Amino acid sequence: MWPLPRSELFKVDCRDADTTHVAFDATGIEPSGAPQRAVSTDVAHDVLGRRVVAGFIDLAVLAVLFVLMALVFGGTQSQTATSVSNPGIHQTNYSLSLSNGPFLVFIVLALAYYFVLEARLGQTIGKRAMGLRVIDLDGGAPTTGAILLRTLGRTIDVLPLLYLVGLIAIGFGKQRQRIGDRFAHTTVAAA
Repeated sequence: MWPLPRSELFKVDCRDADTTHVAFDATGIEPSGAPQRAVSTDVAHDVLGRRVVAGFIDLAVLAVLFVLMALVFGGTQSQTATSVSNPGIHQTNYSLSLSNGPFLVFIVLALAYYFVLEARLGQTIGKRAMGLRVIDLDGGAPTTGAILLRTLGRTIDVLPLLYLVGLIAIGFGKQRQRIGDRFAHTTVAAA
């Protein structure tokens, strides 16, 4: 990489990216052979709660999109029932659904929501509200390709319901990365 001896150490101050000092040699490789990263695990732990809340905010935004699309393109159904024990009480249940083409359009729009906002702004509406942003593991802005991989990884993270696989992956990783983050070598940090 640089024409300096392997024993020469450098310090990287990444405090602007909410990380700690990291020392690495001229090759960027620890003696164990593992590449060093500038994002500290303390930073990843600090944002975990805000990251979950941001995820719920983003899901609420997408729920509004789903309702609008279901009202226009999908099926709506209402059912009114009268209470057996109290005949004066009526309960109405509503259901909305999307199927086939409209459902696929919703999925594409949902993925586009994450991709476009994170690629252009580094954050979704939820992340912005919670003071978070997507960064690469060196603390910088991720590439568009990395954001694409991160977004496609959501198709695994969201399984089986409400990002359960993603939450489990975050819980077991040192840098609190969901599957999409691991594919893209990204994480979420304070903005």
